[in-house]
Amino acid sequence: ATTFIYGGLTVGAPFAPLVWTFALIAGLIDLGQEIAHDAVDMAGDAAAGSRSLAIQLGPDVAISVGAALFLLVIVVSAVPLLLGWLSVVYLLPILLMDGVILAATVRLLDAHVTDKRPHLRRIYLTSTAAILLIIVLRLLL
Repeated sequence: ATTFIYGGLTVGAPFAPLVWTFALIAGLIDLGQEIAHDAVDMAGDAAAGSRSLAIQLGPDVAISVGAALFLLVIVVSAVPLLLGWLSVVYLLPILLMDGVILAATVRLLDAHVTDKRPHLRRIYLTSTAAILLIIVLRLLL
């Protein structure tokens, strides 16, 4: 998230709403990823003496909190378009990111899915790619 804030500082726009919106999106994705991934790696965390949310309240709670953060990303990602900060050309990468986040989050919440790692990875990689595409489009347009 701080990458966006530092980028805003670099170009003289540290308080630009778009800077903070993308910082929030990146922060929520990272936080959701960390919390949900703790549920996947409880054995390692327990061996290291971690007091993660998954260890304290259980893996289902950690997955649910991570999923809620991922769903919040979808809501926040609509803000730049709804407020006219970005043109419609950005709709495709945002819809792609939000679609993958939604599908992967549904799978994370599915109790029948035993290996949740690929879905967490999918969220992280697709979100990173979509944000990079938005940055490239912003530089070119």
